[in-house]
Amino acid sequence: MKRCGSHNCAQAVICTYHDSSSVSYLPSSTDLVHGAYSVRLRNFARAAEACDVSQPTLSAMVQKLEEELDVRIFERTNKTVTTTAAGDRIIKQAKRSLMELERINEIVSEEKGMIDAAIPHRQTA
Repeated sequence: MKRCGSHNCAQAVICTYHDSSSVSYLPSSTDLVHGAYSVRLRNFARAAEACDVSQPTLSAMVQKLEEELDVRIFERTNKTVTTTAAGDRIIKQAKRSLMELERINEIVSEEKGMIDAAIPHRQTA
């Protein structure tokens, strides 16, 4: 089981150091993007290209995600990738989560724009 940062965890967001019955790993936005591209393109090689990583790297990342979550997300054949029933639900939620993260970025950009507009800029000679 992964542990949180104070317990030497590499990527877990929620620490379940004291409660091993809870989920101890939440996927990163990178995990979500790679999974979403894998589903959309139905091929790890094309998904890897779209994500600007090598195919072995993407495959290893997806395999690690499945191991961390302890659920099989993808069914693999020589040529295509499809989702399992659980994977379908996970990827649908991942897409929603990515949309929410995008909205957070938009809000931050809007706020920075408002702050920049409100601060008078000194002109240099």
